[in-house]
Amino acid sequence: MIFPDIERKLRAFFRRESIAPNQASSTRIRRQILEKFIEEHRKIPFFERIFFFSTFRRLSPALAFASVVFLVWFNFFPGTSGEILAGTIFPKRGLVEIIRGEETIIVQSKTRLRVGDFIRIGNRAEAEIHFPDKFISTARDRTLLRVMDENALFLESGKLSNRSFKVGEIATGRGFVRSFPGSKFEISVSESGEAQIINSKNKIIVFDWDDGRAELSAGEEIKLRTDTSLVDSEVPGDLRLSLAQIAAIRAKLVIARTKIIAGITKAMAGENRDSERDFRSAEKTFRSIVQVLMASRNLEIVKRRNIAMVQRNEVFARMRKKTDNPELLIEIRALETLFDILQRNRGKFAFVIPKTGVETFDRFAIIDRVFQLGTEQEQKFSHALKQKYVVAFLNQIQDEPLKIDQISTMNSKITLLPNSKLAKEFLENLQSILPPDLAGILREKIEKTFHVAEFSGPEQKN
Repeated sequence: MIFPDIERKLRAFFRRESIAPNQASSTRIRRQILEKFIEEHRKIPFFERIFFFSTFRRLSPALAFASVVFLVWFNFFPGTSGEILAGTIFPKRGLVEIIRGEETIIVQSKTRLRVGDFIRIGNRAEAEIHFPDKFISTARDRTLLRVMDENALFLESGKLSNRSFKVGEIATGRGFVRSFPGSKFEISVSESGEAQIINSKNKIIVFDWDDGRAELSAGEEIKLRTDTSLVDSEVPGDLRLSLAQIAAIRAKLVIARTKIIAGITKAMAGENRDSERDFRSAEKTFRSIVQVLMASRNLEIVKRRNIAMVQRNEVFARMRKKTDNPELLIEIRALETLFDILQRNRGKFAFVIPKTGVETFDRFAIIDRVFQLGTEQEQKFSHALKQKYVVAFLNQIQDEPLKIDQISTMNSKITLLPNSKLAKEFLENLQSILPPDLAGILREKIEKTFHVAEFSGPEQKN
């Protein structure tokens, strides 16, 4: 941000404040002035800094104006303090440094902080920063920040974990966070400058630099990108799902199911560590459906539910409030049931599912086998997931442009299937969704393959 922008915002602020005070705006502008003042002040030789007027001769008129405003504001306006000392840092492990002017201080014990101090946390290092109003920040592993005021930090890069017993603020290049008594939150800034805020207790308010704001309750998170515009509004609870949201949910269900299959396959091969990783990833994808449900209908997500704080059974409960689509609800319930079975039967995947060369049937067989480990009530949900692979088999057939090619593809794949009850179930389910002409051909194939005098599958509609 350049100083003409800050000067413009100051004038607008003074116009607004003459009518009604706005603490959020005053704090935001004060932070910007201080940040720029420190940045420019560090460029001036140390011996010139000693002489106040010689320093101001080096500054541009706009910078001098903003600096004077800052100095007056910082010392006389309500809510600020003229104290140089701002807080205390406690090193926990590793290299912790304070950069103060031209001096670099290696912190080895409790040390007082001053406004304008830079704090650099080394690789695998950690330090705690305590402020007078019982605002505590923990910085770890390659984090760079600066002290802006009592109870206020500017995070340039890295991650801070914060506990607020009264109030505190943390600013970034994208915006800033104000905490409330009893709040607990994390804030991180990536190399590209994107800020992510995750609130885990009570509430906090997140501001951008354009007067936008959003309140985060416990369990919610937000990302501040270059184009993020904060609007503190809730998505109505009775608003139905859009087509974009439904498509996103279906995609997540497919991904979660695929990861589960991969995890089971690895577990059967004895690769338990890799299988556990796939199961965890699948569950995370499944729980992320809650984020889609909380998003706006066009999926421009600003505030969302933090995945780590979403319970598995929360997905179905929230989904039921948003839609009465039986297909989606049954699939979510079936996938939730599958996770329950997997959780109870870790290390019990000693069975072998022979590969037939027809991947959709192989996955159909894996789902069937795992559900056999569940209760009788749980086994009723297996059909919803197995049918997904029957539909996938149909899609492979219909990908062929000509009818004769579709028949050829279907016959070639069917010949690879075993002569078993499960294969017969797979084909019966397939016949129920085939077009009438292909369904008739498949019916003859089933009767011939399984030596059944009369096929008892679903009747076809003409």
